[in-house]
Amino acid sequence: VTYHPVMGVWLSHLRNRKGNPAIGRFPDENFAREIMQLFAIGLYKLNKDGTYKRDAAGDLIPTYDNDTIESFARLFTGLTYNNGSSGFTSGGANLSDPMRMFGSEHDGAPKTLLNGQTLPAVSLPTGAANVATANANAAADLSAGLDNLYAHPNIAPFISRLLIQRLVRSNPSRSYIQRVSQAFDASGGNLKEVVTAVLLDREAWHSIQTSRLQNPLRLVVKGGGTELNRLAEPVVFYAGLLRRFGKVSESPPAGDSQYIHPDQIRIPDLAGRWTQAPFRSPSVFNFYLPDFQPSGVNQYTPSRLIPNGSLYAPEFQLLTAVVSNGWQNNLRSDIINEFYRMQYTKPAAQAAAPGTNINTQLWLDLSVEKSLTGNPAALAAHLDLKLCNGAMSEPERVALTSAISAAAYSASPSAGQINNRARGAVISAVNAPSCLIRY
Repeated sequence: VTYHPVMGVWLSHLRNRKGNPAIGRFPDENFAREIMQLFAIGLYKLNKDGTYKRDAAGDLIPTYDNDTIESFARLFTGLTYNNGSSGFTSGGANLSDPMRMFGSEHDGAPKTLLNGQTLPAVSLPTGAANVATANANAAADLSAGLDNLYAHPNIAPFISRLLIQRLVRSNPSRSYIQRVSQAFDASGGNLKEVVTAVLLDREAWHSIQTSRLQNPLRLVVKGGGTELNRLAEPVVFYAGLLRRFGKVSESPPAGDSQYIHPDQIRIPDLAGRWTQAPFRSPSVFNFYLPDFQPSGVNQYTPSRLIPNGSLYAPEFQLLTAVVSNGWQNNLRSDIINEFYRMQYTKPAAQAAAPGTNINTQLWLDLSVEKSLTGNPAALAAHLDLKLCNGAMSEPERVALTSAISAAAYSASPSAGQINNRARGAVISAVNAPSCLIRY
């Protein structure tokens, strides 16, 4: 990430030059601050279970101070585009290849980083014959600084908690965080093994409670409560909906000029309607804060399993009245029309007519739902499993069944009646609380 040119542009350590106090020039501190606060260790020292460490007075212990930021800012100097140019600031942008190091622009002075560790001065010889040596020594200095960051004990619990939040639940328990932290340390930070530990942990699968009831014989599924879930964020929920119902057609209707191919299906720009779009986070804090607390969440007292005594619901930061209205309208339109479509400009890399506007379309296949419209209870149960992971409450399922039954439907139903029942049932199910809240 440090060497990625897009991050270099985003957090401004691209072409970050070593300081020259004589002319009032100092290294940019943006990436130096954010890599610690947001990407690696957070603001305060943590135990392996995600609880805060405290000093003798009971106060939180900061992980770094301004001097640390300044030292890391000097570490992240000398990087520029890998564009083949011999100059640090010359040549065009290259956003694909890792940035390269210019030793002549790297700060080689000693740097005191985290936990009091000091990196020694780096030899950066000048002259054309020494360019390769200076570049290599500067890169080694940067690598040693990243090793210092990785060695901080906050790394495992800080990243583990964020991964659990994004993949399983908003409020992981202390034990859950500690087990994933242990997997992080044992694997040397191997992301595949850490994510495996997150998804296969026993707590990831204990968030849904089931019970068997008689007369009629049925299985009742219930979400495990406030601490065991999270709200699905719009772009992820919408992608899941397209995966469940999407069907690519290579044969558009006669006269339809759409360019349809599996490779070309794209999630639309949802920023205007749902305040979220791929790769368009409004800030380095993502689309929402990991510690966001919507109004009313403080009325819940968390169990002792939750670290630090507070509950959070990050994705609710997106759920404004405007977003909710746009969400309903967009889903209703797509489901009623039974397709998702967006227009985009064909990239120049495609041989046929690059630069032209084309449509990409994904048909929504509701054939199974239509086949169940004559049995409202069966249709409701099917949508519960397909869209809500079986977590729909008994009152929700009864209400959905009643709503389906209320839709006009004759003994020999017309195509319109079948369509209305199926589409209406899907619209109702995707907006059910047990569907939007993931257990």
